[in-house]
Amino acid sequence: MKKKIGFSRTDVRYWQERVERRISPSTGQPSSSFSVQIAFKGRRGRFALDTANKATAAKKAQEIYLSLQQNGWEAVLAETRPEANARKSRPTVGEVIETACQLSSVRPVTLDAYAKALRRITAGVFGIGEGNKYDAKQGGTKAWRNRVDSVKLDKLTPAKVSKWRVQFLRENGETPAKREKAVRTMNSLIRNARGLFSKKILSNLSTELDLPDPLPLDGITLDRESPARYQSKIDVTELLQAAHQDLAKDDPEAFKAFLLCFAFGLRKSEADWLTWDAFNFQKKVLQIETTDFKQLKSDDSAGELDMDEFTASIFHGFRAKAEGRFVLESPGSLERKSRCYRCNATFSRLMEWLRANGVNDRKPIHTLRKEIGSVIADREGIYAASRYLRHSDIGITSRIYADKKKPVTANLGALMGHTENLIEGTFKKAAS
Repeated sequence: MKKKIGFSRTDVRYWQERVERRISPSTGQPSSSFSVQIAFKGRRGRFALDTANKATAAKKAQEIYLSLQQNGWEAVLAETRPEANARKSRPTVGEVIETACQLSSVRPVTLDAYAKALRRITAGVFGIGEGNKYDAKQGGTKAWRNRVDSVKLDKLTPAKVSKWRVQFLRENGETPAKREKAVRTMNSLIRNARGLFSKKILSNLSTELDLPDPLPLDGITLDRESPARYQSKIDVTELLQAAHQDLAKDDPEAFKAFLLCFAFGLRKSEADWLTWDAFNFQKKVLQIETTDFKQLKSDDSAGELDMDEFTASIFHGFRAKAEGRFVLESPGSLERKSRCYRCNATFSRLMEWLRANGVNDRKPIHTLRKEIGSVIADREGIYAASRYLRHSDIGITSRIYADKKKPVTANLGALMGHTENLIEGTFKKAAS
């Protein structure tokens, strides 16, 4: 097998393999002419080559690169892309986020998660303390965000991100359990922030911004995570009875929220915007689908959930008393802000009640969803749990729950041929 010869970027043959006809986002068809993306001295830019001939396009790309070497970016952009003067050179973190939000078709809630992750990484790298970040009423949130957004993206280098990542894991990983939590947090931040520079979004960003090369998260690896296996610590019967006793009459909205997140395993945002139209009491099913008010997390999040007679009767009773279209009633506005819940007051009361009743997880309402997943996995198997929770992949379910339809033990008695207790006597209580 012949060894492939690598050509220098000053050689036209190098560019023959780099020029391309890009797919138009609007038509889905290849462009009629070639373009090329060129990286040089920490910056990258895309250049239209205005020809349908590949050899001619490669020659033009070579000439642009040679001009970059001789004259630099500003001169080349002024000559080849006069409109680039109106574009942002050396964009800031805030300009990247703003441009992505303006040009990308990615769900707003997803873009919001990407933006928050990039801001948090930027703040960590440059030591921009959170201070009064959460003091929105006094302007603390805006002040913190403005400081973060003003950072030039080319200052956020992979080397600086990598150094901060190591420091974060060291400072937050004093014990094995804390390190595991820190690893999950860091991996989540990197995944989400990297989403802003995904191929789908990057194609839009590069038309408006001159992005640095490498990008901030290029080459940043994720740490290996242990499976986040859910370990139930809840007595389901006891919790259900307590919810009925404490909430059914005194706080029916919190009781409905409890049942939606537990009995149906709804995500918090799904319960928040669920309308009564989703219930089909005749067929005894709850239809989860994208509506005018709520876009689901993914296509796999849609589905039908069966209702038993008892659960159906409870919600049928609530339906008879309903005063609006939403299952959870709230005076909150229908205008959504980033990551805000319409029924935030109801969820706050439910979280307080759950913690008072022994559900002390960081996200006690989401724990209800995990708990019903555990119940179904134990009773019906992992596949049934995956369908009920509407996971996109059964692998997600299997990483969280054990597929255990009945207790699994070593059964030593049967193996040894004994049924009586082999150890007899009075035992001292173990020292605590």
